[in-house]
Amino acid sequence: MRKLVIALCTCSFLFVGTSFYAHATANMSLLDWYNRQFQRVVGQVSDEVQNGLISLEVSIENQKKQYLVGIGKGIGDIVLTTSTTAKADIEKYKEDYVTRLAETEATLLEKELLDIEQEMMKTEKEIENSAFAILEELLREESSEDTTKQ
Repeated sequence: MRKLVIALCTCSFLFVGTSFYAHATANMSLLDWYNRQFQRVVGQVSDEVQNGLISLEVSIENQKKQYLVGIGKGIGDIVLTTSTTAKADIEKYKEDYVTRLAETEATLLEKELLDIEQEMMKTEKEIENSAFAILEELLREESSEDTTKQ
């Protein structure tokens, strides 16, 4: 019973509402009424499309910002990794260079010491030869003086 009463109330409300609307627009032709309804619907659809486009633009802007933040973080990670790797490579190169420099220094010192030692031996030999030559000459002079004295 209750459902029947609610259904009758709803139908009578709709009937009364459409009657008032029909009475208010009774002096218009049917074409004018359709044109007016069409314009109203076109306005509503246009507003909905506009609102949809605005919300789509906002959504695209938010996604763009999120992608840019993600790209920025990715680039930051790449830069950090690259700089860390580059620093490690530079340190390794530096250590290799210092090692090679120390080896070169040791080789040069060893070669220089060998050169100095050879020069000293050559000079020693020359001094020794000169000393023997002087001694020989002195001995010859002494022996020639002895022979002349005798």
